Amino acid sequence: MTGVAWLIAAAAVGLAAGIGGARWMLARARRGRVRIDFPDPRRLHRVPTPRGGGIGIIVAGLLAVPLALPVAERAEPGMLVVLVLAWGLPLGALGVVDDHRELAPRFKLAVQLVAATVAAALGLRVPELALPPLGTIALGPLALPFSVLWLVWMANVFNFMDGMDALAAECGALFAAGLAALAVSGGAPALGALALAVGGALLGFLRYNAAPARIFMGDGGSLFTGAVLGGLGLALARTDVAGVPPVVTALLLGSFVFDATFTVVRRALRGQALRPHRTHFYQRLALAGWPHHRVRALYVGLSAGGVAAAFGFWHASAAVQAAILLAAAVALGAVVVVTRRCERDARRFGG
Repeated sequence: MTGVAWLIAAAAVGLAAGIGGARWMLARARRGRVRIDFPDPRRLHRVPTPRGGGIGIIVAGLLAVPLALPVAERAEPGMLVVLVLAWGLPLGALGVVDDHRELAPRFKLAVQLVAATVAAALGLRVPELALPPLGTIALGPLALPFSVLWLVWMANVFNFMDGMDALAAECGALFAAGLAALAVSGGAPALGALALAVGGALLGFLRYNAAPARIFMGDGGSLFTGAVLGGLGLALARTDVAGVPPVVTALLLGSFVFDATFTVVRRALRGQALRPHRTHFYQRLALAGWPHHRVRALYVGLSAGGVAAAFGFWHASAAVQAAILLAAAVALGAVVVVTRRCERDARRFGG
């Protein structure tokens, strides 16, 4: 098989795993063996819905290994495929347990920090931070804590954003495709195969998560997906692999990173960080009266724009990079303005 054929096979296997995992969990739900998410004040859905349907995404990651290694042109990317999964699988397992029996947030965070520290110590870290167009900063002893923070935050960003039918699956598939393209263009197709397997699984799962959702992804699928996306970002940042600056991955994932970070910081400043809520921008827009399909369309558009911005930014001149960063800031700032305006209108007109 050619390299392209292996990549296509990875996407196809992921698609099948995503469909199969969701169907299996739906069958278990019919037998009463799956935890049900009931509507409550912190959720947007109105009908009791089973969770855990993203288990096929975890399976896709495992199945990607024998498909990724044959296209590894060097030993390092192949090793990093295994290392990204060694980081992602404990989080996936943690989420699967939480999908069946709710765990304490502090315990989950502790497990994530331990897993991230081990992964970073084994090589899933970057020794320097490229910040185009400003230059490169040697991280030195900060390389490990920076990488741990990156891994844990990216995993949780995706988990936080999985709160509306189809939103995380649609945008996640775009993110995975963008990272796969970065990996292939950067000479690391093995990492691209892993990204395509996860992206394919998200599309397969989307068949059962499209509104109105028959099943939710659950923490198992969302934490694993976020962990893999974040892990791929660090792996691609290594100069001996692809040399993709972390800022490029941050741009690519920008729609989710901005929403989650803004919301968490805002709530932390108000002393509400650990309380249940519906204050992410996508939730606030829905509560202010936007139809769910319009909210999803906004985020899909922002995510597609983030992928395009990441590619444009990577090899652009300093002036173009500055312009791309400014455009991204304006686009994300517009989300804040539009959300607040919609909320004001909803209050004014009794919505």
